[in-house]
Amino acid sequence: MTVTDDLEQRLRAADPWPTSRPVETARSSRVPNLVERAMTEAPSPIDTPTATRRPGSGRRLALVAAAACAVVGLGGLTAVAIGSGDDAAPTSVEFAAGAPTGVMSSCIEFSPDLLADVDAAFDGTVASVTDESVTLDVSTWFKGGAADQVVLSIASGAAQVSIDGVAFEPGGRYLVSATAGNVNTCGLSGPHSPELEAAFRDAFPG
Repeated sequence: MTVTDDLEQRLRAADPWPTSRPVETARSSRVPNLVERAMTEAPSPIDTPTATRRPGSGRRLALVAAAACAVVGLGGLTAVAIGSGDDAAPTSVEFAAGAPTGVMSSCIEFSPDLLADVDAAFDGTVASVTDESVTLDVSTWFKGGAADQVVLSIASGAAQVSIDGVAFEPGGRYLVSATAGNVNTCGLSGPHSPELEAAFRDAFPG
């Protein structure tokens, strides 16, 4: 027995191919043709094992994915609806008002030019009044502010929050100017009137 015959017998013993099926030996006349085909023909795609799926499992996975997307979309709409509520607290700024004037003090003649030098000026309506403060809802800022409300707190030594000794009335409309955090008096602030509004608009044309 040659080495080739011994190797062939060993390969046959290890080969799971059924012995009842004919095989080509190394000496077969067809071997050169088979080798040439193997070298020239493109290999066929190798079948890879796939996981066994139960009937309907693909459709079930698609439905689950669609349901998950629907939940995410609903959550986004809910968040937008909640976030779109107009529940933000109004902004506010505070000035002091009602400081007493000296007995000998006097006011110079009012002029819109004096208003032009103030730090802040607005048109507002009294929303609430307490013993220590007055809150106004601002309708127009002429200068120096952008808050929704202005809180006028009682000035040091004052008996009440007032302008030139006149107290604020709930629901009343006022034109107010302030300098260095204090409400101006002597006609630079007061209850709304067409004349005072015209003066404010002349002083702050922008």
